[in-house]
Amino acid sequence: MKNFRRLIAVLIAAAFTPLTVLAQGAATVTGRVTNAQGQPEAAVLVRIESLNVGAATGADGNYRLAIPADRIRAGQSVAITASRQGLGNISRQLTLSPGANLTQNFTMSTSVIQLEELVVTGVAAPTSRARIPFEVATVSAEDIVVPSTSAAGAIQGKVAGARVVSGGGQPGSSPSILLRGPTSINASGRTQDPLYIVDGVILGEGNGLGDIDPQDIESIEVVKGAAAASLYGSRAAAGVIQVRTRRGRNLSGERTRYTTRLEAGQSDIEHYVEVAQHHPWRMNAAKTRFVRADGSEYDWSTRTTQALAGSSPYTTFQVNPWPGTNYNQLERFFNPGDYRQGYVGVEGASGRTNFFASVTSLDNSGVVVGHDGYKRNSFRLNLDHGIGDKLQVSASGNYIRSNQDVINDGGAGSPFYNLTFITPNIDLAQRDSLGELVVTGDPQSATEYANPLYEIENRETTDTNNRFLSSLQLVYAPVNGVSLDGQISYDRTDFNRQDLYPYGYRTKTPSATLNRGYLQRFNSITDALNGSATSTFDKTFGDLQARTQFRYSYEEQNYEDFDAEGAAFAAEGVETLEATTQNKFVDSQRTSARSEGFFNQTNLSFRDRYILDGLVRRDGSSLFGADQRWQTYYRLSGAWRVAEEPWFNMAAVSDLKLHASLGTAGNRPAFSAQYQTNRLDRGTVTPDIQGNPDLKPERVTEREFGINLGLLDRFNFTANYANSTAEDQLLLVPLPSVAGYTARWTNAGTLQSNTIELSLDATLMQRENFGWSARVNWDRTRQEISELDVPCYSWGNPNYQNVENVFFNCEGVELGTFFGRKWAESCDDLPAAQQSQCSSFDVNDDGYLVYVGEGGSSTAGAGPDGVLGNADDKWGTRGTGTLFNYNWGIPFSAIGTDPFSGALTNYFALGSAQPDYNFSVSNTVNWGGLSLYGLLDASMGFEVYNQTRQWAMFRNRSGENDQFGKSVEEMKPVGYYSLLYNAATVNSEFVEDASFVKLREVALRYSFGADRLRALRMGGFNRLTLGVIGRNLKTWTDYQGYDPEVGVAGSTGGSAVISRFDAFGYPNFRTVSLSVELGF
Repeated sequence: MKNFRRLIAVLIAAAFTPLTVLAQGAATVTGRVTNAQGQPEAAVLVRIESLNVGAATGADGNYRLAIPADRIRAGQSVAITASRQGLGNISRQLTLSPGANLTQNFTMSTSVIQLEELVVTGVAAPTSRARIPFEVATVSAEDIVVPSTSAAGAIQGKVAGARVVSGGGQPGSSPSILLRGPTSINASGRTQDPLYIVDGVILGEGNGLGDIDPQDIESIEVVKGAAAASLYGSRAAAGVIQVRTRRGRNLSGERTRYTTRLEAGQSDIEHYVEVAQHHPWRMNAAKTRFVRADGSEYDWSTRTTQALAGSSPYTTFQVNPWPGTNYNQLERFFNPGDYRQGYVGVEGASGRTNFFASVTSLDNSGVVVGHDGYKRNSFRLNLDHGIGDKLQVSASGNYIRSNQDVINDGGAGSPFYNLTFITPNIDLAQRDSLGELVVTGDPQSATEYANPLYEIENRETTDTNNRFLSSLQLVYAPVNGVSLDGQISYDRTDFNRQDLYPYGYRTKTPSATLNRGYLQRFNSITDALNGSATSTFDKTFGDLQARTQFRYSYEEQNYEDFDAEGAAFAAEGVETLEATTQNKFVDSQRTSARSEGFFNQTNLSFRDRYILDGLVRRDGSSLFGADQRWQTYYRLSGAWRVAEEPWFNMAAVSDLKLHASLGTAGNRPAFSAQYQTNRLDRGTVTPDIQGNPDLKPERVTEREFGINLGLLDRFNFTANYANSTAEDQLLLVPLPSVAGYTARWTNAGTLQSNTIELSLDATLMQRENFGWSARVNWDRTRQEISELDVPCYSWGNPNYQNVENVFFNCEGVELGTFFGRKWAESCDDLPAAQQSQCSSFDVNDDGYLVYVGEGGSSTAGAGPDGVLGNADDKWGTRGTGTLFNYNWGIPFSAIGTDPFSGALTNYFALGSAQPDYNFSVSNTVNWGGLSLYGLLDASMGFEVYNQTRQWAMFRNRSGENDQFGKSVEEMKPVGYYSLLYNAATVNSEFVEDASFVKLREVALRYSFGADRLRALRMGGFNRLTLGVIGRNLKTWTDYQGYDPEVGVAGSTGGSAVISRFDAFGYPNFRTVSLSVELGF
């Protein structure tokens, strides 16, 4: 707290710094605001933000600004902005002088193009987009036509270079965001997400945007890389996303505006995975009972050893029907769930005060029967107030409370895992005489595959979050051209989890841990306190405008948790920790990190055409090694506004800007990385991780080049190229046993990437009563590990069985590359000695090379007579001579040369989790009061490891196992699929192309204006909008899982964008709803 007291002292001293200046008279600015057809636009707010003056246009489009004398300095250059919701922002530069009477007119357009909107992220002060020398993307409130469930989802498909992946559909889960490319090879204990800021509140690590309501948002600014994010130092290598919420600034005069919005609908699964409806087991002639190998009959409910219908796995085909009533288990498990949102907002302006307040409610039940899903309520209050002419006070507060009914998803034992293996003849809804669901599930397994509905109905896992965000900012302008800014922000989350198995909980086999109940209570507190003191100086020297800024910042992040659990309640109905009698466990931890930063940023603009920006930042953090406590970051940027040159006379070009930027930023180590850690096992302490006092943050250097081109005031094209080098990678390096430790975190690698981003905004048509606008985004990222100072290694997620080693890291390999066994696909994959016998092999309809005998065909498995089950069948036979090890028609491993060692291997690169490219297309059509909006979002050329399908194949439950209805040429025996399952090891069959095009958002709305409402006797309202909304409506893909947007956040990859494997997770779903919005 010593450093924080220092910050408070700096703020107080800055606030009372005595500065004086002489002024010579007030100034006025007048003008008229019209649309593209020359008609006046009313209620447009015209504002000079830096001087805190503003006025609204009247019905005739005219406005008048009066600027007090004490705010004016001769030759002072200011930005004047005209804005109104639905028309966007236009900004112009004015040069003021005492007593001047100036005129500034504006022509507004409903175009989506906003070259002059103000940007605040990464710059010294609010700056128009046209004057920024690096790339900052903006998503405005007008772009959020379909409110997502969180602020994180609001940028999905709307920003080139930003990938947002909801790795699973569990209501309340937050998506992963990756800007451009990954910046960490090993993100254990950290994340690949960017730095998040909300109304100046720098969110604590681990506290994302998942519970920030998008209906409060005024704009989202996205800084995609280190070249622009250097301002934020060692936390910003992955970029920055800043959310700005409404504050009532777009209102003028004594005015208050109220908005009420209600939305209700349903969610369901768009695409189910294919599951087998037939089985391979021996049955009696009537197909009513199963038959053992000894010929005795039995019912499926009797656990026994099944006998295959054929003589071997290679002569048995899965075509037998299940006896009795059959059920669609997926449709019984997944159930359309309710989706509801409620919103009440009020914003107003009165004199020198403006405010915004809102209350929101979200109820998202999800798509699983008996599951309550996610509920969130929030309250927000933002307030700005001017005290006199020199002091501005801004305060923000946001309280959020959420409850999540959690379903255990991902990995073995979860309800989604069990669901995969339940056969269609089992009634999951069956209840016993006590009214309890039957827990058995699959009776042929002694311990696994319990009824998935039983756990959902009886296990209670509830997460409760209470979060509070607040900020206070004071801006003091003692004289023109000087401002002093002090800010304090706080982000706190209280998290509580209760996991309860009630007394009498049933399991397939007796469980001492669960049958008499189990209770876990986990509580944690995460808080982040941030403060800064900033001084900004503006000066004009003839044609040169100069702005320089100095800032000191302080950060404090604290975390503590307490975990207690126990099993076997002493009595039924007493479900407390005190009442547990077995397996009692208590654990707790506390961490604290402190950081300081100093920076200077200077921006020079000559004749408003040549722009130069430079920044140096010095960061110190307790997360760095003891001998590396301070690090330096920098940025140098420049822009040339070619279209502003006097000699540039291309009337069709409304804007042309070239810009380049070089900058550095960092990724901090995880809290424990620098420290020595030990393992405690039954009272014995064993050294584990060796400490490293020289541990540095990862350092990313990015070079960015871009062009902005505006044509005909209707089209805006943006192209950016960024190349980054992420050095000093934080890697866990194994140590020899003589060191006394197992490993040490070390700076030991480099990750390089380059990104191309293209974006086009267009007003395709604009008439008096009709408008059509569109946006197209395209991006591509290429990256690889260019240096790895540790032996090559495999990795995955240790929490998911058999995918712990699904990826492989080595020099020259792209991060997120799948490695494993590859099934042969051509004769080039044969051993060299057998490639001359290629005529004995054929490529089957799955694309695999299989042995078929000299001149044979993979479709001739039924033999010459074309009937399966006869002596002339090819299935079940083997090769002859040197090909004896090949089973007829069965895939086998490819053999090739290891690119790293040069030795023969069957271990290959199988695909990449990183896409070849991404694109999105949105269209908005307005016709009178009718509006239609749609967003297509696509990601092409990436793979997902589908473990859900692999394990289903093991139990003959995958749709491919089912051979019923196939021709004899297409049919394959159960042994074929058992071979592909390959004992759950990573192999090429389950590395699937997951390319997709998704209809992400659709909205059809009709708005009634004040005149229509008066005619309907609703004169108390000035607007009414009715709408139909769709989210994730349709996905076009060849991926065989529920949804191709799947992945796992956390662990080594640090992001669902990178760790693309499908392991029995809660699937994403679609939602269709009706909405009504009232304004008055």
